[in-house]
Amino acid sequence: MRWCSNCMQPPENTAPATSMPGLILPPAADAPEPQPEQRFALMERRLEREREARRQAEALLTAKSRELYLSAERAREAEHTLALALWASGESVWEWDAATRRVSVRKVADDRLQTLADAPQVLLDEVGSVHPSDVDQARTVWLSYLRGDTVELECSLRLRFDAQWRWVRVRGRAVARSPTGRVDRIVGTLRDISAEREAEDALRLLSDAFDKAREPMLMLDRRGVLHECNRAFHDLVGIDSFGPGSHVFSLLQGDRKALEHLLGEVGEGWREELQLKRADGSLLPVELGILRVIDSAERRGMLVATVSDLSLQRSAQARAQRASLLDGLTGLANRAHFENRLKLRMAREHGAPLALLWLNLDGFRAINDSLGHAAGDAFLFETAQRLQDLAGERDELARLSGDEFALLLDGEDAAGRAPGIARQIIDTVGAPMQMGERMVSVSTSIGIALFPEDSRQADQLLQQAETAMRKAKQRGRARAEFHRGELGSEAARRLELITELRRDIEAGAMDTVLQPKVSAGGYVVGYELLMRWNNPRLGPVSPAAFIPLAEEFGLVGALGLIAMERAAAFAAHLLRLGLHTPVALNLSPRQVFDPDTEQQLVATCARHSLPHDMLEIELTESALLENIEAGRSFLRRLSEQGFKLSLDDFGTGFSSLAYLRRLPFNTIKIDRCFMDDIDTDARALRLLEGMVTLCQSLDIAVVAEGVETPAQRALLVRMGVDQMQGYHFARPMPAEDVLALATRRLPISE
Repeated sequence: MRWCSNCMQPPENTAPATSMPGLILPPAADAPEPQPEQRFALMERRLEREREARRQAEALLTAKSRELYLSAERAREAEHTLALALWASGESVWEWDAATRRVSVRKVADDRLQTLADAPQVLLDEVGSVHPSDVDQARTVWLSYLRGDTVELECSLRLRFDAQWRWVRVRGRAVARSPTGRVDRIVGTLRDISAEREAEDALRLLSDAFDKAREPMLMLDRRGVLHECNRAFHDLVGIDSFGPGSHVFSLLQGDRKALEHLLGEVGEGWREELQLKRADGSLLPVELGILRVIDSAERRGMLVATVSDLSLQRSAQARAQRASLLDGLTGLANRAHFENRLKLRMAREHGAPLALLWLNLDGFRAINDSLGHAAGDAFLFETAQRLQDLAGERDELARLSGDEFALLLDGEDAAGRAPGIARQIIDTVGAPMQMGERMVSVSTSIGIALFPEDSRQADQLLQQAETAMRKAKQRGRARAEFHRGELGSEAARRLELITELRRDIEAGAMDTVLQPKVSAGGYVVGYELLMRWNNPRLGPVSPAAFIPLAEEFGLVGALGLIAMERAAAFAAHLLRLGLHTPVALNLSPRQVFDPDTEQQLVATCARHSLPHDMLEIELTESALLENIEAGRSFLRRLSEQGFKLSLDDFGTGFSSLAYLRRLPFNTIKIDRCFMDDIDTDARALRLLEGMVTLCQSLDIAVVAEGVETPAQRALLVRMGVDQMQGYHFARPMPAEDVLALATRRLPISE
């Protein structure tokens, strides 16, 4: 409604006003006209009411905003707490959505705490994410849970993470279902249990060794209550019902109070002679000894005890004599005892035929190197058990040395039985053996010598069997060879070789030659010193023949000193000519682990006033296999003193890549076998290129051995190979001849 600004009266022709709720109308015509002060006060009250309503609205908005902020903070704190809990426990969260049928994992990194939103997702339903051996189990558990057969989803399996298989424990539950009960969403946790599985495997191995030990053993508490005992103890006692929960005092007869005191108060290392009551009521003299006190959380205060039968070994002398006859690891006869038994069998009046089998495990060293000596011992123990199962009642079985065994077949049919028994041994010993998570197998080489056909002397028969075994190895391994007359002549030749070699080394009558190492441009950048032997009676003898003999008979150290002296003298001569060209010499495995080798190298350089970087030490992978850690320590000390280090025959061993990472080599020499056919075979070329690229990426210089053609040299140059060595450039030659090439450019294309 409009009002006239002059008279404050309604305009003409305006309809009378009607009253409406909430609407302030002007005063009626007969009402007194409000004064300006009244109108102003009315407007002030109205504005105040509007300001109050606005303040209330702002206060409510602020309260709601704060409530939302606190809720968001609590959510973030909860997520952070969850991420922290997962990080601390090593668990990861996984989720499956029925709509996408994808499984994803949010893994919290080990090195830093992440929120779940930032954690990387890994899709586990991709091909190859589950180990092939675990696929069927995983599928069965999964389908069983989806069908409702199980309340909770749980299983252990191997998954691929970061290009390696890891054991994990998977747990989960449905968090969303359709109206029909179908699972729509599953959330769970995933934990890496690889370490636990390894520990379990080790525990199983130890438990198996405990159970299979030949000596009776017990595990009991300090009250004398039995917790575990092995088969040997059951066999000794003859009471199958005696087991966990039984009291050892029910079997042991003696001073009970003294025994209780020993069990309760005394630690490991004590022994006590007692009487053991057997199943038939007889009393057997035994010696109870506490071998170890277990302080683990699970078995704190438990005692591991041995029970020794004193009926056969009443004295320390008898026990020592028995120990001297048996191999400590396998319980078989040792070499000395076996040789005595062989002599007794051969000395019988009727002279019954015998067949002597000498066994050697092919490739056993790789088990020790890859799985450890404990696993190697377990493997040898199991091998001995398998051999015992094949041996007859009249046969003699022994462990001669580390991985060598002997089996003596007795009887008129010994020679006829030998081939069949040998075949059984090869098949039985070669069967895969479970070692922790891995299946391991080795082959067996066997040599056979016959009595009386081959020899009537025990020592000679053993030598003939060993020689035949080595012939089996040379002819391909996993086979058996009989001794023949020509093997005897071979043994005589071997004896003559070692006799002459020893004489010439002591006289310093060994020759050395040098072969240049050449750059891509054809210039000499180094030399390799090589040993040669030209005997007046035997003529030239190949290094492949005399080097192994020197190692076997302990002559390699003296041979190495000759090489050191010749290499240092030639390098010093180069320096006097103004040439700073290093000279390489090869070290044998025995030299690597000889504590005097390092001192000998340093002293040789000092005698010739030779900087250490003028000598380059070349080692093959085989020289390091016996003890990688000791080899690494040796090489690190040489490197710190300035000697150059080179890995020879790279690519021929089973762990070359590990050496590149762990050992401080300056140079890698690629074996000559990789040069074959690189100019005609694309696969051989790609293999060589990969090896060169790998070395270059690690900033390690590369030397290619066995370069014999211009085509090979051209391909190597294109690959970026640093140095080459081979007949294409120069053959090994005496020092005076090789000096003529020192400053010449060698042929690179003719």
